[in-house]
Amino acid sequence: MSRPPVAIVSFSPLATGGIETHLLQLFRGLAGEYEFQVFGTLGEPFISLAERLGARCIVLPRAGKADLAALVRLRKEFLSRKIALVHTHDTRGGLIGRLAARAAGVPVVHTVHTPSFFLPQNPAAIGWYRLAERWLDRLASDKVIFVSRTIRQMYLDGRLVQPGKACLVPNGLEPEWFGSATLENRTGGEIRFLYVGRLAREKGMDNLAAAFDIVAARIPDAQLYVVGDGPAREEILRTAQRGGWAARLALPGRISREEARNLMGASDVFVLPSWFESFPYTLLEAMACGLPCIATDVGGNRDLVEPERNGCLVPKENPAELASAMIRLAGDWNTRIAMGRAGASIAREYTLDRMMKGTRSVYRQVLGRSSE
Repeated sequence: MSRPPVAIVSFSPLATGGIETHLLQLFRGLAGEYEFQVFGTLGEPFISLAERLGARCIVLPRAGKADLAALVRLRKEFLSRKIALVHTHDTRGGLIGRLAARAAGVPVVHTVHTPSFFLPQNPAAIGWYRLAERWLDRLASDKVIFVSRTIRQMYLDGRLVQPGKACLVPNGLEPEWFGSATLENRTGGEIRFLYVGRLAREKGMDNLAAAFDIVAARIPDAQLYVVGDGPAREEILRTAQRGGWAARLALPGRISREEARNLMGASDVFVLPSWFESFPYTLLEAMACGLPCIATDVGGNRDLVEPERNGCLVPKENPAELASAMIRLAGDWNTRIAMGRAGASIAREYTLDRMMKGTRSVYRQVLGRSSE
């Protein structure tokens, strides 16, 4: 039996990150049932990894928010390749891809990773984004997948999506993550705080640096590992140099998920200071590795962090509160161990198998309806 061709559309600069991890998991888990073709602004190493998993990559030029040429080209590609289902993944891909799918008469599923209206600061822009989401979700989507329970409820409360279209399919982890929880006290007197992700302003890098300024002054043996790459790297380094703790800062750059797992096993507390999140893989991964977590009280972080059970939620853009939570956990070994154990237990609910079953169910519902 031939596999239905599924077009994945994303105009994010795919290289490595949450959406990329999500897509590679889809290819790994469902490639035996669907023929995946990826359209968008793709880069390495994503292309090599995707093609190794059987997906075909079609690189498109960068597209604007109202890029008619990109829409026309996608429609033509969907028709010529006899695409059975379009699955869009980011804000720009969701706009252009859903409209192109509708124009081609192809059913479409959209996954909400980070809501578009989380990004702008201007209230008028937020209003326009919310209006666009409501229109696209109602008129140009057969199903909308939410990776976060909190974000799904936000859309429902704001009437941005119809309840019958809103599907919850949380991100999941591969089995190897659940056998590596290290709940022992690390040797040595230092306390290692760890961040993994993009080094971008919206990830709260300036707040993390400001918070560690406070922590470093209180805890002489504290260390900060900031893993990833991005424009905020030099700013963090400059803050550390001004504060006199550059020798206690590690900036290893971009690393593999396996390397991240090993580093999580050698750390004491995971910190995620973002302005917004949907359902962050790194937070889930840290929990699976037995790390207590400090995260900002935003979006899908609330899905994973249960205050005083497996970590702490702190206000965003508040270095003093973040530092206070870091200092508290640094000085309380018993609480770190208890929170780490609880986090590892919660993380086991979010398996890759559960994610594949949920996605497969959505695909079958939409494809079954289109063939009626």
